[in-house]
Amino acid sequence: RLEILDEGRFFLQLNGGVEVELPRRHGNAFASTVSGAGTLRVATGPRFAGETYRLFTEAADLEVTGTTFTVISSPGESCVCVLEGSVSACPPGHDDMQPIDAGGRMTFHDYGRDVGQGRMLPNEEAELSRIAARYQELFSQP
Repeated sequence: RLEILDEGRFFLQLNGGVEVELPRRHGNAFASTVSGAGTLRVATGPRFAGETYRLFTEAADLEVTGTTFTVISSPGESCVCVLEGSVSACPPGHDDMQPIDAGGRMTFHDYGRDVGQGRMLPNEEAELSRIAARYQELFSQP
């Protein structure tokens, strides 16, 4: 497990074999590419307000405007769980972003549309709740 804290903007937790390009400024948004098999958990912080974060996986493009969420990546598949806020997602190369609201989940395969929607995975809800609480604690310290 690797945890990265970026000056009040992002908290990233990488688990398993997931590989993530660190968020970098790309035009008017931050952007990252996610690959490999594993889990990326993200919480945005107070310095992220008004920003956009775009993530690109093999199976989905995501657009985040402030939230706590998970991307579970495996070859050809991406599962997105959202604890707080909303994440918009679509298959790569499409423009029809669909919202994934708080408490929701959407799964994409690299060959097309989403293949599953529903409640977020219970274990991800627990993990993201712990991360959100820890992250808030870090930023409430002077």
